[in-house]
Amino acid sequence: MKILEKCLLKEIVNKIVGNCNLTLLNYEDQENTKQIENYFGLLIPLKIVGLDNFGKEKEVNVILKLKPNKIDDRMKAVLEYLFETEHYLYSRLVPMFRQFNVNIDEIIPKCYYADLQSENEVIVLQDMTYKGYRRFSGDGFMDYDHVLVSLKTLAKFHSFSYILLKNGKKPDDDDMLKQYTNTHPAELNLALKLSLDNHIKYFNGNKYEFIKSLRERYDLIRGGVVKGQKCLVYAHGDFWKENILLKYEAGKPIQACIVDFQTVQYMSASHDYLNFLISCTDTETRKEYFDEFLTTYLSTVITTLREIDVEISSLKEDFKHDLGLVAENCIIRSFMAFALWCGLEEGGDTLLTSKNTINKSQAISRFTKIIGDVLDDLNQMGLITL
Repeated sequence: MKILEKCLLKEIVNKIVGNCNLTLLNYEDQENTKQIENYFGLLIPLKIVGLDNFGKEKEVNVILKLKPNKIDDRMKAVLEYLFETEHYLYSRLVPMFRQFNVNIDEIIPKCYYADLQSENEVIVLQDMTYKGYRRFSGDGFMDYDHVLVSLKTLAKFHSFSYILLKNGKKPDDDDMLKQYTNTHPAELNLALKLSLDNHIKYFNGNKYEFIKSLRERYDLIRGGVVKGQKCLVYAHGDFWKENILLKYEAGKPIQACIVDFQTVQYMSASHDYLNFLISCTDTETRKEYFDEFLTTYLSTVITTLREIDVEISSLKEDFKHDLGLVAENCIIRSFMAFALWCGLEEGGDTLLTSKNTINKSQAISRFTKIIGDVLDDLNQMGLITL
């Protein structure tokens, strides 16, 4: 069965060429392309060729984002919400960011067309691989160069929100981007709790029983994280290596691009920052470069704001304050993420199932080492107390 009926695909193509002011010559049908499916949707590359107003042939390479082929009934509402969130980012926030003449095109893929109509849901984005971007190819954590480039891009993305908000342009219809708490979204909280319940046992009898206290205080931590935050932005919500594309020169990363905005939330920028460091760096990199990473991130925000004549005098102090506020919540989130990554979310009493399967004892050993390192590092940084 085809993913898209020919008539619907033709309609989407016509919308794209219309938005690009082109006359359609031809396009490559999805039957001839490689389809990519992940947890949250189906990605279909598509090449369109048209003529511009001067009769010059132009090629437009895009990615069609669709809902997954098979949706578990438990996840249907979640996936609909995630799709609507990404649609909102491209249809509402990005155009507002552009009003301030910020350089956004190397940071967020251009959106050519989006539709939320039932059975026609699609988001059409620029295929950044044709601009030289590709995914991080390493199997494990990112090294210093990749982290630095990624944090600079994250800082610029966060800066767009600061510019928007300082100019009094907060959209009045952004309720759907409210921060995740202990009750919202319900399915995510169930998954986080189940992961804690299933894997706390690996930390019994050692100093990392701190994890048990996170489960006991789950509602307090997840519910209270919205209080007292100072550096509020439209944060990505899931900024890590799988949602980052990188451009290279002489084998080194020189630029990063952010993709997959299904989990955008109005929350402290420190969430994105700390979640990224926890999920994408090993303990050696965090220990050696934590201060440098923080300085680089903050200086990039400040420089970007100054280019648009925006100043936030208390930014550094406010951001450091927020790091301590969100640390425990970031651990809860990363606990399930690493359980998935290590292959321990095996179905049954889980909502998301690991795609990687390895030897169980090796998986447990790897998982407990990673979580133990995270706890030790955050404790050393003064963000938690073991």
